[in-house]
Amino acid sequence: MNPVMIFKALGHETRYRLFCDLFGTSSSACEIKDNIPACCVMDLMEKYPLSQSTISHHLKVLVEAELVEQENYGTYHYYRVNLATWNAFRDYLNRLNLSCGTPLCPPQGRI
Repeated sequence: MNPVMIFKALGHETRYRLFCDLFGTSSSACEIKDNIPACCVMDLMEKYPLSQSTISHHLKVLVEAELVEQENYGTYHYYRVNLATWNAFRDYLNRLNLSCGTPLCPPQGRI
């Protein structure tokens, strides 16, 4: 897990919204596999006024950050949240908070 890549991936509003939709999708077009929603780009195009290539690019960034997994079924690519990475990232954030001692800990040293 690379927290910098995850922060960068989720730092873009569209990618953040796509990730949230994959995590707890409200789209009835998405399928449920192993209790985890999985959507193809065509499903997501119904909700977002973006081109197929734009959505695919954003999903590729989420896959590269290992936040999302891609499964291929014929010519379709289905995307779903990688729960192992997400849980590891949440644990990382909790450790940051615990090591800091306060919710808002300023950085130490010179930048």
